Amino acid sequence: MFVRPLHSVVWNLFLAVIPVILSLIIFAGVRRQRRSGHVQWLLWGPMLIVWLAFLPNTCYLITEWRHYLDDLLRSPNTYFQSRHSHSEMLQLMLGSAFYICYSGSGLICFYLSIYPLDMLFNPPWYVRPFFFFLISLGVYLGLVDRFNSWQVFHLRAIVHAAHQAVERPVLLLIMSGFSLVLWFFYSLFGLTMEGVRSRYRKLRPA
Repeated sequence: MFVRPLHSVVWNLFLAVIPVILSLIIFAGVRRQRRSGHVQWLLWGPMLIVWLAFLPNTCYLITEWRHYLDDLLRSPNTYFQSRHSHSEMLQLMLGSAFYICYSGSGLICFYLSIYPLDMLFNPPWYVRPFFFFLISLGVYLGLVDRFNSWQVFHLRAIVHAAHQAVERPVLLLIMSGFSLVLWFFYSLFGLTMEGVRSRYRKLRPA
């Protein structure tokens, strides 16, 4: 109870790590080619599309809390029994710790997937709301419509599902709110990383 099957956890974490690896590869490759004066966008362009397609898998782990809540709703006595049973309390605490670590690992992958490319391309601020909304939409398409990242080339079905989603005002508001939350926490992460870099430069010998 309160813990997802091991194969599901491993698979979801694997999907979340893929955009991190792609981000680092693109960052290193484009930066190296920029120094030589010729960037092979025929190579990096498709890789960026694949990166974007897998990126929502990182945020998807945040939604795994729904299983935890479902377990509590199916057996509400667990919470009340935990106040009088050490074993029940331990089970509840372990379940909570599992989901904190599980979702937290998704957020870390989310930050690490974006930050290198953010430093590489430094997009203007007005691109960011659309970008984070696109991620939020991708999470919805995976969570509700069950699209997988490797189905990115099924454009007609994806566009149709996305169009239906944005036509629903309540759903559009939820996705917009989720995208703002993602943007806010990523901005905090960016400020933290800038502080670390500034501190490192100060400590590094001249």
